[in-house]
Amino acid sequence: PTINDGAVDRAGRFVFGGCDTDIENAQPVGGLYALDTGHRVTQLDSGIHLSNSHCFSPDGKTLYCADSFLNNAYAYDYDVATGQVSNKRVFVNTEDLGGCPDGSAVDADGLVWMSIFEGAKVAAYRPDGTLERAVDMPVRLISSVAFGGPGLDRLYVTTIDPTEFGGEAEEGSGYVYVVEGLGTCGVPEARYRG
Repeated sequence: PTINDGAVDRAGRFVFGGCDTDIENAQPVGGLYALDTGHRVTQLDSGIHLSNSHCFSPDGKTLYCADSFLNNAYAYDYDVATGQVSNKRVFVNTEDLGGCPDGSAVDADGLVWMSIFEGAKVAAYRPDGTLERAVDMPVRLISSVAFGGPGLDRLYVTTIDPTEFGGEAEEGSGYVYVVEGLGTCGVPEARYRG
């Protein structure tokens, strides 16, 4: 397994996921881990094919992450004091949007903004998993999102060039896009404190 994605919790721990190195034929050998501020690693979950989409609710009490291989994003109850997870549940399945969940970010209202890899979209989900809206993008391989700008009101969207994987070129792929005018803003992200 190898590390694929992660996020820092409100207490300064780095929570990250592992995945099978054979993405096309991934086996559930990855897991969910936390690196605490004393540099100790704890396993939080196992049986993950391709861990992705890590982010925390604004209050830090919900951890979102995905198994992209299954098109599922999950929500866990998260104990900020101990760094432990419980109550894992399917948050959303992105198959109906034509792709799998990739990088995500949370806005100040608690919406989870999720890149839909191969789906040419960024989807915004309410905390109950209901799709609030989807933003169409000009390329298919949407890899991650992050709020930025002076007011954290711009959504930066990264994309992947399919030729990196032996695919056909797609005009506009491999760039970072900026989406403005969403009427929302992100939350300041915590930094690792170790």
